[in-house]
Amino acid sequence: MVAAIRAGYKLLMTGETQEKVQSNVKHFFRSITDTPIWEEATNAGILSIPLMDDWEEREFQTQIVPVRTQQGQEKLLFLHLLLNNINA
Repeated sequence: MVAAIRAGYKLLMTGETQEKVQSNVKHFFRSITDTPIWEEATNAGILSIPLMDDWEEREFQTQIVPVRTQQGQEKLLFLHLLLNNINA
């Protein structure tokens, strides 16, 4: 794990990689907030992304974005992501 973190820091030292990370995270935030069911899911407490609060005002976005689900819902989220070929 330490080696992965160290490698990530080395990659982030280059401006091109940093721009790509920023672009990807902002795309993720825009995509999730544009989804009609997002507000319904967050209001029901099914899904939350703590870093979504005021993300547009932040100059810098972190590359690690925690996604929280209700207890027991993580498997269903995993299945939906897998079926849509989304993985990390």
